[in-house]
Amino acid sequence: MALSIKRLTASAHRDAEAAVGRARPFASLGSYRAYLTKLHAFYEALEAPLFERLALLVPDADARRKTGLLEADLRYLGALVDPAALGRPRVPRISSPAAAMGVGYVLEGKTLGSRFLLEHARQLDLDVGRGASFLAGYGGRTGPMWRVYRDALEHVVVVGGRRAAVVAGALATFASFTRWIDTDAGGARPSGLGGAATESRAACPAAE
Repeated sequence: MALSIKRLTASAHRDAEAAVGRARPFASLGSYRAYLTKLHAFYEALEAPLFERLALLVPDADARRKTGLLEADLRYLGALVDPAALGRPRVPRISSPAAAMGVGYVLEGKTLGSRFLLEHARQLDLDVGRGASFLAGYGGRTGPMWRVYRDALEHVVVVGGRRAAVVAGALATFASFTRWIDTDAGGARPSGLGGAATESRAACPAAE
């Protein structure tokens, strides 16, 4: 069932990948700090309402929070800033548990893919516990934790009959993420957006 959600969100997923590519997070340490700062603002805005819903559906929901990892990475980089300095991203309104599962599908997919970017971070002399803990996700538990999430997702879709709401939540999250990553510090999206760099495909993988 996750495969059908992957198919129905493929175009929005490609847009998100392209936005990460344009950000070029591994071009320099400064680019990486700027990217993590954007991610921190996005996750911080989304996680409180998201996990209020996910706690009802996913047995290990609390273990999936990422804001703390991003804060630890930014502290290591000496770059933790007041989120208000960036403005607040427009994140999806999570109106139902099924919509929450769609939002979580995107974030869990990002966790799956980000671990493959750890090698890029190591080229900047970063690693787990040294500015790249977010990229490592759940470490050796990443695969098993995805399967737990996938099983919960399939229950909502198959037993609950809520595929449309799940897909809508995922699409809204991809779109919100893409807008936010493409927004500059002044709150504008650049015109003439170009293609993505190669590392972007691992940053937002299609979860299976």
